[in-house]
Amino acid sequence: MLVNPTGIEWGQNAKVYVVIGLAIDPQNTSLFREVFDKISEVMVDEENISQLIQCTTYDQFIDQLISLL
Repeated sequence: MLVNPTGIEWGQNAKVYVVIGLAIDPQNTSLFREVFDKISEVMVDEENISQLIQCTTYDQFIDQLISLL
């Protein structure tokens, strides 16, 4: 996971503020889909991103993410 409050240039004219890497056992693809879908729903909302990029620790980020799920 990478959080950058000022954003990272990503492609042409795009900025990314949160990058999350997920690794799931291939035998648990349904779990991956469930987790990915829920996180995706949170990450498409600008207000949610605004709240997440204000976190200053990993634990605070995880707590905030869970509260948004």
